[in-house]
Amino acid sequence: MRTKDWRDNAGRVRTEPVDQGKGDAVVLRCSYEEGRALARGTEVVLSPEDGTGSLLAPPVEIAAVESLARRLNGDLSVSTYGELEGVESALAAITDALGTHLDGLILATHPGGEEAVAAYFDYAHALTVLGRARELKAEMAALIELMTGSPVTKESAGSVSFPD
Repeated sequence: MRTKDWRDNAGRVRTEPVDQGKGDAVVLRCSYEEGRALARGTEVVLSPEDGTGSLLAPPVEIAAVESLARRLNGDLSVSTYGELEGVESALAAITDALGTHLDGLILATHPGGEEAVAAYFDYAHALTVLGRARELKAEMAALIELMTGSPVTKESAGSVSFPD
């Protein structure tokens, strides 16, 4: 069994098995800048210090963000509609937290300040990936409906897989 090492927010090294699955996956492309922005967003969501993240996000979204944080090393592969729903939930929480963080920096400093500008680009990159995930989700829903003859159900969301 293959494993993957990653660092949690406290800097501890964690090891988890790599799902070798059936090779079926759809790829949600993320550029380096988008990945960096999402990583920053996970810090904002999971950090109770700045008051914009974990205090505002529901526990389900916190869990989705923690799960996504372990996967932020490039493009994201998703095998099912249900898996993509979890990724979308995490991306929405990250985007909301980065927007709130941006607002706070603009008010605390200056709209043209270096930190505010960097926060704007983090927010914009996260919003772009969220939009891409929502487009992919709509495409997957349409394919499930075409293949099964009915709208997405909880069962089809977890059982219908998509190849690259």
